[in-house]
Amino acid sequence: MRACDERLLSTLDATLAHGAFLNAATSRYPAAVLGYEAARALGIGTVTGEPRIWLGGRWYAVIGILHPVELAPEIDRAALIGFEMAAEDFRYDGHPSRIYVRADTASTAEVARMLPRATDPESPAKSTSAAPQTHSPPGSWSATRSPRSSSAWARWAC
Repeated sequence: MRACDERLLSTLDATLAHGAFLNAATSRYPAAVLGYEAARALGIGTVTGEPRIWLGGRWYAVIGILHPVELAPEIDRAALIGFEMAAEDFRYDGHPSRIYVRADTASTAEVARMLPRATDPESPAKSTSAAPQTHSPPGSWSATRSPRSSSAWARWAC
């Protein structure tokens, strides 16, 4: 399970195979979007028939299934839920462990240098930033914060 907001889809150039992605309304309810591999492992090929999955002691409606996500293959194995449900069911404290950022190609080196300080101003050395390992378009970066860090920079978290 990973918590995210509606901007994750466009940030990672991800696309839906079936259904819908999380939005301001569905993020407040037990609704999940499955990554490609997660859906395959669970035997869920479509959202027809209103499939549900058991997460954190509660049923979640599967509202969408993603195509494989080249920029972040870890998303393929995840069930994505909204931040509000993550706080309610999984004690999410509002501090993301990973932030995905999309930058103008000409600015990627500068953005990469700035990400650690932006994600954890008190301890930038505890954060790292890197371009995705896949054949990704220029301008895509992720930053990973130390789990003990107390400041969140953006809600591009998963």
